[in-house]
Amino acid sequence: METEFKVLGPLEVRHRGEPVAVPAGGARVLLSALLLHHNRVVPADDLVDLLWENGPPNLARARSSLHMAVLRLRRSLGPADVVGTASGGYVAEIDPDALDLHRFRELIAAGRFGEALDLWRGEPLSDVRSDTLHRDHVAPLAEERLAALERRVDADLAAGRAADLVAELRALTGRHPLRERFWAQLVHALHGSDRRAEALAAYAEVRELLAEELGADPGPSLREAHRVVIADGEPDVVVPHQIPAHPAHFVGRDDELDRLTALLDRSAGAAVISAVRGTGGIGKTALALRWAERVADRFPDGRLYVNLRGFDPANAPLDVGEALRGFLEALGVKAERVPTRPADQAALYRSKLAGRKVLVVLDNARDADQVLPLLPGGTSCFVLVTSRNQLGELVRVGAVPLTLDVMPDVEARRLVERVVGVSRTGQEPAAVRRLVELCGGLPLALATVSARAALNPGFRLASLADELADEWGRMAGLDAGDEQGVRAVLSWSYRALSARAARMFRLLDVHPGPVISVPSAASLAAVPTAEAAAALAELARLHLLTEVAPGRFAFHDLLRAYAATEADADPPEERDAARARVLGFYLHSAFNAVKRIHPQRDTSPVRLEPLPPGAVAHEPADDPAAWRWIDLEYPVLLSTSTRAAETGHGLLSWHLCWTLGTVFDRRGQWHDWLAMLGEAERYAVREGDGRALATIKHHSSVALQMTGDPEAARAALEQGLVLFEGLGDRRGLGDAHRGMAFLCENAGDPRAALEHGQRALEHYKAVGFPFGVAGTMSAISLYHSHLGDYPKALEMGHRALEQQRALGHTYGEANVLDNIGWAHHRAGDHGEAVGYFRESADLFRKSGSVVLEAQVLVHLAEAEEALGDVGEARRALARVMGLAGSLQESFVADVEARLSRLDDTAPGGRPGSRAVAAT
Repeated sequence: METEFKVLGPLEVRHRGEPVAVPAGGARVLLSALLLHHNRVVPADDLVDLLWENGPPNLARARSSLHMAVLRLRRSLGPADVVGTASGGYVAEIDPDALDLHRFRELIAAGRFGEALDLWRGEPLSDVRSDTLHRDHVAPLAEERLAALERRVDADLAAGRAADLVAELRALTGRHPLRERFWAQLVHALHGSDRRAEALAAYAEVRELLAEELGADPGPSLREAHRVVIADGEPDVVVPHQIPAHPAHFVGRDDELDRLTALLDRSAGAAVISAVRGTGGIGKTALALRWAERVADRFPDGRLYVNLRGFDPANAPLDVGEALRGFLEALGVKAERVPTRPADQAALYRSKLAGRKVLVVLDNARDADQVLPLLPGGTSCFVLVTSRNQLGELVRVGAVPLTLDVMPDVEARRLVERVVGVSRTGQEPAAVRRLVELCGGLPLALATVSARAALNPGFRLASLADELADEWGRMAGLDAGDEQGVRAVLSWSYRALSARAARMFRLLDVHPGPVISVPSAASLAAVPTAEAAAALAELARLHLLTEVAPGRFAFHDLLRAYAATEADADPPEERDAARARVLGFYLHSAFNAVKRIHPQRDTSPVRLEPLPPGAVAHEPADDPAAWRWIDLEYPVLLSTSTRAAETGHGLLSWHLCWTLGTVFDRRGQWHDWLAMLGEAERYAVREGDGRALATIKHHSSVALQMTGDPEAARAALEQGLVLFEGLGDRRGLGDAHRGMAFLCENAGDPRAALEHGQRALEHYKAVGFPFGVAGTMSAISLYHSHLGDYPKALEMGHRALEQQRALGHTYGEANVLDNIGWAHHRAGDHGEAVGYFRESADLFRKSGSVVLEAQVLVHLAEAEEALGDVGEARRALARVMGLAGSLQESFVADVEARLSRLDDTAPGGRPGSRAVAAT
């Protein structure tokens, strides 16, 4: 960036890194006003009012004096001069990224609040003297900063940094005593820091302040914060914020935005659905997201969003159950608590939203069947649906249809002006009109055309319009109002791509999506990472991709469909090879990540097909990096399994399912696991792969039991046992008997669990599988404790501990330490138990196993209480409450009850079962 302008603090101009001096007085006022309205014409009369705040001494000469002031400013800026003359005024023609105010707003739209706030160097334009400028133009910036600060604090609270925020929020409430959001955040931060009494005191303080100063009661956000503290962690207070940022080039649509707001105003608490429909590329999603941002403060209980993929040419429409599970998890329901049946999921979803003001955006709906199960019950929520279809069935449940038409010419020209620049479009108004006409008023087409123009500042707009008109001639017979109008623009833009970017664009059609990373694109195209990044960046600059996060890109449905059309000309074998490479990339990258967090995975008899030539798998550096990669790519991995199954790569789909078993198990994603296991089972049956089918039955039993269907789990496991026996697979038989032991232990039959555990141990020893031996010995230790044979439990536990340490298996070591501690505790040796529990909890914490850490801390609290140390017991349970956001509701409720009655609670209970390693 050759020239940079900064207004978020003292006015600053730098050219090639060197400061440019702007004279004091009128020149600084003039430049400040133009920068605050960059790339927009500021009328000359407005500038006169700024330069002469009490009115110019001579009105007739004011314009001439303004012109001289502009000349002086241009001379002082020298090579950094950006001041242009336009009809009726002046304009600062700059690359938006050269201005810190624009970067601030872009970072806010991307959710990068900390980076945005770091751009502020003090009070905006603090060294520019103009009361009018500061009152009318600078003051609103302070509100933008405070709003950004509120959103950053919300993000920090959601990330668990409550304790770090208390001091900052006390200062903010002191400086802004009537800003209720900061007070609400302070109450949340104090409560999240285990300072409940102080949280209640803060609420009482602001309630009294509002009554004295305004004669008003606390608003919704403060009342909600108070309710959370009173409920002391009630789990249904999670406030989701799922709405993506709207496109940066969004303009116009004021009538439609106002109509949506009017619908919301008229609802008076009733659930109103507005079905926004229109052809592809007409801006339905952009309108929905822009309106959601506008009315965000009307929905204090959160905003939900899902892309239903109704018209995705590469992926099937999103399953309603998957959408419901995503919403439930966003509302704080743990994955393992989500019911199995879709009807039960819908009922739980509606109960979670009952009485809450939540905005639900259902984007790209295929039909009413996709929408109806996602409609909240009650009368407090507002649902916004977008679709290319009319969805007339929704009218019967209160929908108000809003048909989105092409953009009016005036708004279409504004969009082009925003991207290309006012000065350039002002020089060729006829060419702009032709471009708008050729794009048919479709925002997707207009944005694509404008991007190409902006990237080629030396091109005349008339020449670009001629090129586009030639493309229309080549694709004769198309109607500008039809989606095919977008295809003409895409064809024109595609032909301007470099060979490297054009090839990447065509190959992206076989990417499993929904998000494309640079490494996956490199494997897809069999090119170095830097070359893939350059190709994706070129596509994003031309609006043929959208960069949704640094290094991660997404396709519009129409763009993917167009890529498929262009790819038809490529040899089928090239597309097949690209598909094999990208599917292999995700399989092997997932395997590398899972190996980091679960070393046993590398000891399985399942062997993956080699990585195809040209593909390079991702290698995480450590356990946290492995989890970060898995979380980031999780939706893509689910899509990869489905696409692999659909395109003749059934073996890869099964191997990915097997690889991710550890992830599903530890994260409680049972429903996703069952869906992927279903695809894998169809492959195994079709191919007659008995070994795969046996393992699938074993894994299915785990997922079925965890989703509350023990009978189906037992049936699946019995089938797996028969299959493993027929294969003579002793390693598989060991896994199956451990699964049976798990079932029996959870059914309250520790003797049967012990018998199956001993049989599993025999099989593992026979095939020399040390991880299985150590894990099963740990489970057997627990079964002996359940049966009251504590000496045997301790003997087996210490043998298991020695083996786990020899294997370097931290997770297994933590597990057996807890079982040894439990045996000591049940035997009455509480002091010895405390040491084992503490060591176990520390290891689980280091390995990121939050749920198991919490279970062990409860065992520690019981042992401390049995020793008579109530204070230590309370501290252990307080640590559990600090993890409450990741725990089941029933578990948290039990811990709360223990805290409230700790003084007279007798030791008892039994540890949570970890007697089986599912994968």
